[in-house]
Amino acid sequence: MTPDPNSSNVAAEILRRGDAARVALRFRSDAEQVDVTYGELRECVARTAAAARPARRAEEQRVLVILPDGPEYVYAFLGAIWAGAVRSS
Repeated sequence: MTPDPNSSNVAAEILRRGDAARVALRFRSDAEQVDVTYGELRECVARTAAAARPARRAEEQRVLVILPDGPEYVYAFLGAIWAGAVRSS
């Protein structure tokens, strides 16, 4: 799944930017240091969005994301937007 180039969806716009090898996210803590490239971000967000679709949610129905700060939170948040849980206009 790739972002629709004609979409006004915020998640698609974020994922459309940057080449696959460029760092999109940097997470730093005392315990770990994680860099996520745009390619990895696109892949993880697409998988999260695909997993959210079969839940039979109505479009614009809210999704609760309970995760600590980190890459997984970003994947879940952008994946929910991409899946249509929150409309971005």
